[in-house]
Amino acid sequence: MFVLVGMLALVTSTASVEVVDLAAIGADFDFTWAINNAGEIVGVKTVSETESHAFIWDAGVFTDIGTLGGEFSNPTDVNDLGVVVGESRAPDGNIHAFIWDTAGIRDLGTLGGFSSHAQAINDGGQVVGVANTASGAERAFLWEAGSGMRDLGALGSFSGARDINDVGQVVGATGGLERYQAFRWTAEAGMQALGTLGGPTSAAWAINSLGQVVGVSDDASGNAVPFLWSEPTGMVSLGTLGGPGGFAFDINDAGQIVGYSYLATGDARAFLWSEATGMFELPSTDPPPDRGFLETLAIDMNDRGDAIGFVRIFDFEDFVEKNVLWSFGGRSGDPREALEDLIDAVERLAAAGEISEARALSLLAKLDTALAALDAEVPAAPVRALGAFIREVEALKTAGLLSGDSADALVLAAEEIIGLLP
Repeated sequence: MFVLVGMLALVTSTASVEVVDLAAIGADFDFTWAINNAGEIVGVKTVSETESHAFIWDAGVFTDIGTLGGEFSNPTDVNDLGVVVGESRAPDGNIHAFIWDTAGIRDLGTLGGFSSHAQAINDGGQVVGVANTASGAERAFLWEAGSGMRDLGALGSFSGARDINDVGQVVGATGGLERYQAFRWTAEAGMQALGTLGGPTSAAWAINSLGQVVGVSDDASGNAVPFLWSEPTGMVSLGTLGGPGGFAFDINDAGQIVGYSYLATGDARAFLWSEATGMFELPSTDPPPDRGFLETLAIDMNDRGDAIGFVRIFDFEDFVEKNVLWSFGGRSGDPREALEDLIDAVERLAAAGEISEARALSLLAKLDTALAALDAEVPAAPVRALGAFIREVEALKTAGLLSGDSADALVLAAEEIIGLLP
């Protein structure tokens, strides 16, 4: 086993965070949903009086994703290859999950019922969400190219999947109408309940590559509070910003978490949480109005330390909603030097016999591609090459061909390099 020294400085306060109105940089969505490691953002834009479409924005350029034949489409996630998933109205009037890439938009079908909704996609192209069965039941699904949509089962009357990591672990919620729990599903163990914080309900919203899960759970007092779950600790509360509750929407591979929490005043504020800093409030583009209220929510983030969400301002005369981007300052280091260190680490693993020469060469080829793309200043290409490297390392770990400690160290190092990229 080897250890790579962390290269990312910690975000310690609001002063380390920059916030910008997305419209000011040309990303004038009606609503934004997700951001990937390449900085591509997906959201919704109105295209006519009766139609709104999913769009992907990349460095100032919008691409219309279109629909499945109806009047709307709504994106929910985008992976590091720029593949988008979401939902759209089909010609028969029902809402179906879709996947979009350079070949266009495609219907993912259902589990035999009338509707489906895609919620997330990993870099391997696996899609999860919720769909109706022929009997009308709602079930979490996993879709894969070639095999189609698969019912993941339920621990009760319903289930719905919210996220999938690059290892193929799925999270969501399952149970009944009044009592339901967060779950984690794996191919090896199936669906497992993650418990609650003392109340009747919980729901998992996101999972990172290390298997850490975030979401929301009722506590013993009946408050809905954000949680972090991991195998060593189980479910723990993240606390709040002084109010009764909140919600954790996403976690990246550095363990940073975003969501919202209520203040003691009852206003909702976007937060950033890490193990080192705890929870603190993210800054707003605007101050609170003299009358009325201001609320901010962070709903998605990437491994580079960028998060998206929105700011809402209501002063009893006007209502303004802005889509915003937070960038967490404090990243420092040379990505080229870090890539060279990672190449050396893979070579040391091969020399020690921990990984075969053929597999090491395959990993090194991806790192060489990332290095060449970085030197050539090809946008997004280094991120995608590093994403391919991470997926291969995780596959080697799953197959037992690389120790868990070494694989985790390689993945964390690659994710840190993504955070250093321009």
